[in-house]
Amino acid sequence: MAYTRTNWVSGETPLSAGNMNNIEDGIEELNSNVLDTFRVQTFSITNISILSNSTATASANYELPEGFTSLTVLGVRLNTEGTSSGVNAHTCYAFNFYESEGKVIARIRNTGTATAKISAHIIVLFKRTSLD
Repeated sequence: MAYTRTNWVSGETPLSAGNMNNIEDGIEELNSNVLDTFRVQTFSITNISILSNSTATASANYELPEGFTSLTVLGVRLNTEGTSSGVNAHTCYAFNFYESEGKVIARIRNTGTATAKISAHIIVLFKRTSLD
């Protein structure tokens, strides 16, 4: 059922259960359509070693979920906890992330003064091109 907008006019449009339920129904319909159209997934890569002042590549294989036709790499979250002093979230960062030939890939830079032992979490958005 398609959402029908209520034209709210101050002092004229009743604040009623019917109008409030119309808003709730619209939110529920939108939420359902978004969940049917998109799916977010995180790929975790652990035990990445990056020498000081160098770059590394982290990658993970993926398969498109059934019914989904494309993906976009949204970002990368790095975990530097437990690594050497001189390495932290300011010295280790992902500067390039993308998809290629069935892999999600992150290029990670360590500008710190020690070897970084980190994990990367590549966040991907899968999308359906059309809904049935």
